[in-house]
Amino acid sequence: MMKLPLSLLMGIGLGLSCVGATVDLVRNGEAKCAVVAGDDVVEQHAAAELRTYLRKITGAEAGTVPGDGLITVRFELIVDGASNALPEAAKVRDDGFLIAASESELVIASRKRRGFLYGVYQILRENGMWWLYPGEEGEVCPKADTVSVARGTKVYNPAFSDRHYRLNGGGGHVPATYDWLVRNGMQVFGGGDPVAKYDPIIFTGGHILTRLLVGSPKLADAEALLKEQPELFGLRDGERVIGEVVPTRGRTVCQPCTSNPETVRRMIASAKAWIESYGQREIIFSLCNDDHPRWCECDACAALDPPEEKAKGVYSTRWWTLVNQISAALPPAEYPNLTLNALSYMNFVDYPIGIVPDPRVRVTLCGMYRCYFHAMDDESCAWNATRYRPLFDAWGKSGMRATNFEYHTDVQGPSRYFPAERGWVLDMKYRHSLNMCGAGIVTRPPDGKFKPPWDDYRAYNMWYSLWQLHWLGAYFAWNIDADYEKVWDDVNQQYYRAGWPAMRDYRLLLEKALADLGEPVRWGGNRAVLGKAYAQPTVGRRLQTLLTQAETAAAADPIALSRIIREREYLEKNWADGSKMAERSSKRRAWAGPRRSTLVIDGKGNDEDWQTAPQSAGFKVLLKPNKLADPQTAVRLLYDEDNLYFLIEAEAPKNAKVKTTAKENGRQVFSDSHVEIFLGNEKHQGKYYMLAFNWDGKIYQAWAQDASGNNDFNIDTKSEIAFDITPEMLTAEIRLPLAALGYGITPDALWKVNVARSERISDRDIQLSSLCDGDFHGFGQHWQMAFDGLTSRQLIENGGFEDVGDPVLRGDPEKDWVYPSGKAPTAWVFSTTNRGKAEIRTDTPAEGKNYLHVEGSYTFIEQALQLPFSAKSHQFSYRVKVRGDGQLYLRVIDSAGTRHGDHIEQIKANEWMTHEGVIGCSGGKRLLIRAHGALDLDDVRVEVTATRPTEASLTAVSRRESAVYHAGEEVTFIVGAEDFDGLEAAQYELSCRLQGDGGLDKSWRQPFTGSEVEIPGELKAPGFVLLSVELWKNGVAVPKTKITAGAGKEVGKIRPATPEPADFDAFWADQLARLRSRSVQVSATALTVPERWQDKAEALDVRLEDGTLNATGVLVLPCGAKLRGHAAVITFSGASWIGTRPDYGLAVDGACLVFGMNLHDTINQPTPEETKELRKIVGGYQFRDPDDPEKYPMRDIFLRIVRCLDYLKTRPEWDGKTLIASGGSLGGAQALVAAALDPDVILCIANAPALCDHLADPSRQTPGWPNLLAREKSQGASAERLAAISRTMPYFDMVNFARRVRCETRMSTGFIDETCPPTTNYAVYNVLGADVKSMYNATLAGHGSSRKPGELNVFGAGGERVRKLARQAVE
Repeated sequence: MMKLPLSLLMGIGLGLSCVGATVDLVRNGEAKCAVVAGDDVVEQHAAAELRTYLRKITGAEAGTVPGDGLITVRFELIVDGASNALPEAAKVRDDGFLIAASESELVIASRKRRGFLYGVYQILRENGMWWLYPGEEGEVCPKADTVSVARGTKVYNPAFSDRHYRLNGGGGHVPATYDWLVRNGMQVFGGGDPVAKYDPIIFTGGHILTRLLVGSPKLADAEALLKEQPELFGLRDGERVIGEVVPTRGRTVCQPCTSNPETVRRMIASAKAWIESYGQREIIFSLCNDDHPRWCECDACAALDPPEEKAKGVYSTRWWTLVNQISAALPPAEYPNLTLNALSYMNFVDYPIGIVPDPRVRVTLCGMYRCYFHAMDDESCAWNATRYRPLFDAWGKSGMRATNFEYHTDVQGPSRYFPAERGWVLDMKYRHSLNMCGAGIVTRPPDGKFKPPWDDYRAYNMWYSLWQLHWLGAYFAWNIDADYEKVWDDVNQQYYRAGWPAMRDYRLLLEKALADLGEPVRWGGNRAVLGKAYAQPTVGRRLQTLLTQAETAAAADPIALSRIIREREYLEKNWADGSKMAERSSKRRAWAGPRRSTLVIDGKGNDEDWQTAPQSAGFKVLLKPNKLADPQTAVRLLYDEDNLYFLIEAEAPKNAKVKTTAKENGRQVFSDSHVEIFLGNEKHQGKYYMLAFNWDGKIYQAWAQDASGNNDFNIDTKSEIAFDITPEMLTAEIRLPLAALGYGITPDALWKVNVARSERISDRDIQLSSLCDGDFHGFGQHWQMAFDGLTSRQLIENGGFEDVGDPVLRGDPEKDWVYPSGKAPTAWVFSTTNRGKAEIRTDTPAEGKNYLHVEGSYTFIEQALQLPFSAKSHQFSYRVKVRGDGQLYLRVIDSAGTRHGDHIEQIKANEWMTHEGVIGCSGGKRLLIRAHGALDLDDVRVEVTATRPTEASLTAVSRRESAVYHAGEEVTFIVGAEDFDGLEAAQYELSCRLQGDGGLDKSWRQPFTGSEVEIPGELKAPGFVLLSVELWKNGVAVPKTKITAGAGKEVGKIRPATPEPADFDAFWADQLARLRSRSVQVSATALTVPERWQDKAEALDVRLEDGTLNATGVLVLPCGAKLRGHAAVITFSGASWIGTRPDYGLAVDGACLVFGMNLHDTINQPTPEETKELRKIVGGYQFRDPDDPEKYPMRDIFLRIVRCLDYLKTRPEWDGKTLIASGGSLGGAQALVAAALDPDVILCIANAPALCDHLADPSRQTPGWPNLLAREKSQGASAERLAAISRTMPYFDMVNFARRVRCETRMSTGFIDETCPPTTNYAVYNVLGADVKSMYNATLAGHGSSRKPGELNVFGAGGERVRKLARQAVE
């Protein structure tokens, strides 16, 4: 029988006797107990649960009536002083419990009836039960014939008396979650019959100050009281106003006037009535402000605030003055079942300076903006250590009973998926050390029935995303001293099962990625923080690989597999998408133009410079980054050395009036229609200047770091603001001096900016929007500024070659340069592609003491460019002094490896001359100088001038990084733009086309603002879809902007449409027999080996002739090849190749024989003229005689494969066992043919193979190259001819060869490959007969290279496996 590990036994056990002895409740499948319960609903539920799970585990039915030979299981409520008290009862605390087991009875006793339930579940846990997450699927129920309990008495007490998971979001009645909570030792909050069986705690109150004052939740009642007694309400901007009796938008609000004794009296009376309505039930009555930060401004209330708190905008003393008054009116003698709770929240979160809180009150600490990845006492998290630990420490030292309200619901990611569990458990241990009474979280129940706006992805997925946090939090709420590593390992083993070894590494890598990043995971933090962690070098790829390994390990376990697949979805949505968000944010620019003439700050924006100033528009709605705001806002920016200038043009709201009620500068601005400007420099270390203003000129200024409002007001930029307001447009013109911010506009300064807007769009609704995709705060989310026309400093180091050092030598004479002087200039890299001679000389420099003499044939030296932060699109100005005889060539390489410039100058000069020019490039990374001949170089200079882009490029990717979707998931593409910011204003559109399996072909155009948009893939069944997008400007396509992206769905279910001929094997057996019946004349003559490979390899021109079918190729052998000592590799070329390229590198690196086969009976290594003539002869071969299998040219090609393999196996150097076939495109098809027709092949590399399922009907599934039927139909072929082709082609389709492949096979496919589409490759892969096989998905590759950094060219996949297997043959 499976027993729970000792590390997972819940609770602190005391007084256990008779260790080792057990009492059996079920023995050998027979019930040995009767579970007895009284009339109490909780007892009855506890008894029913025990009987149910005894049956689930053993199949035995426990009775309900005591009997001879049966152990009586009963429940007992502990009452202090009772004469029949159990021996250890005095040790039971709070809602802990004891289990007393003897030969005749088992007693579960507690001071609270829910302790009966905890006792039952403890017995079940000790017998192997787990409840991992709510619902039956989350239950782990062992099968056993015996269930036992340790004999004697054991006490179990919780580490925290308050153990709550606050179920927010209005999910309604959630029985599966309630069951899970109690089964894992947590408390249920609620009332009413549906939850009575859990012995719940009534939790009521909340944001209720105005409701307590009014005695009613109705706004009409509040308005009536305001009219009768306005002095009870808060004073705001000189007016008494109502607070919130219900959540209110678009109305001025204020907390009640708590200095007024009548206000307090009414609040106390309302609180008493509220509490007494619940009778004698256990109740937590929670006090908190109305949910806003506005407090009464009357003199009497202001007098309650100590000067230290007033200076920081803190109201803690005022708050606790009120709480103490309410607490004093609720004495424990009159309210014995009441816990009065008060929140430490918003701007009253600090421990008060001017009053001592009543210790009878339980305080709930709200660390709203703390980091949830790190524990509070983790010194590596400066964010928590400096901001939030002092807060918790202060409350801990106060001696107050304290619990917490945590905001895991509001951290980053759609479902809040991050490894929070370790930090949270360490946090619990820290809180326990402070004698806090509780540690709980806010969450969403997974079985909730949510209504808008709560019915989002988070609502239904947060619990599953953070299931470890939930389970471990519940466990350590009882077992605070348990070994975290052991418990963590045990519970994850239960969850992931066979997938846990890989998932263990995966979870640890998630933790490491966030730890290495070093940024807090918090409410209001960088939305892309998880994406930044994912985007760290190799992290995303390793995480995806580990998930794949886990899926493979758990393939036979549907539940474990579904859990791992779900985690991949969460990784994609929270981390991979976040990495795209981080990348997108890093690329966005707010361009500023240079101020060239005097500006008059009058709000009109009609100065000449504004007419040409760059415009940034497309404001998005807060928390809806794909939704354009309405009304819209646009921003134009100018700069000079000392100032930034803003012209903000805001469309007036259509259905509401612009609100301007603030009477003075300061926080009042935020109650009005207003604009917020955020401006920061990297040297501010995460802080940024914040300027907010309403449309009446009232302003708010501060240094900010997040949205907490804990700002530094010691700043005044003395900005100049003017307005022009019309019914259609609100315009603000601002001059913002930079002197107070400490830095000016320089090329090396990273400035970031955001402009946000709060506007009423109806009488009750406010729209929050911003330039930065709806975000307001957070330096990481703000856009980088780019200053058009700003010229940088020198971008390269040691351009005069004055600093020298020892050269870098690799010990390879073919790659190492020659350095006659024994020295080389520092900072420069000497390319190993074409080595040369580099000498530091001092005789006649152009500048300084040294110059560099370079000799060689197309030799390269290069250096990374030290780019400034202030520009993205650049004009690189270069200058180099040069003399000598040769060719000088300059190039800038960008981050994608694209070459720019290629400026060439013929040099023939004995005296120094200056060569200079300009190279346009976006995001240049390296300067490359090529010298051909003998040249002297000196004083190399490169500067960059930021220039607004004139052309944009599009980006298109699958939302899911793997680009593979499961059943029930919607394929989604993300389309964005680079170099869009700063373009001239125009009407931009996306021209889109979707093509895919199932006959999908749909085209349309849609507006485009440069921000990312989602495009549904509309793929309904297994297959692939290809999205093509092109940028249009003012109704015309923009050249060179077309881009594609692909994705697949349920790719493992793709099946071929091409039939298998009944005589397929007989056909090819006959062809091979006829081939091998003919004698072969073998000719193998030496070829000249390129200089690079001389002394390392030798090559043979091989011809195999039998008078009917000839085969040719080149055989490359490593020099000194041993008899029977080497692997043999046959390589195949693509459809358009004439001749073959000998792979000398593979032969040398793999120490193997490499035979490159020609497709046709052609000579090896033809000249260009010979190639041209040969193309005329063989061109269009794939379309010749497709209606006759004896004449179709693929027959001869496939027979050549066998002929060449037979020859290769006769070579004396072959080891007799290691035979490999490798190719791409048509070469990939040939590799599959080789593996199918020759059983000696042990490894097949078939990259993006052609001839795959090419008889598929395009209306249902994409056909493969050469798509003969479609071509013939377009040419008007007869029905008879089409039928003949359909009979012929299956003999040459890879679908039917793949079924016969038995060796290890590695394939690849490009998701945007329109030559050999991925559907056709998967149609082959899914019927492949090999036991060991793999498919490399190149998600952004066509028929060749990929535009995704780090992704292999489809034809490069499997190469390392070939080399490894080949090297093993000689080891």
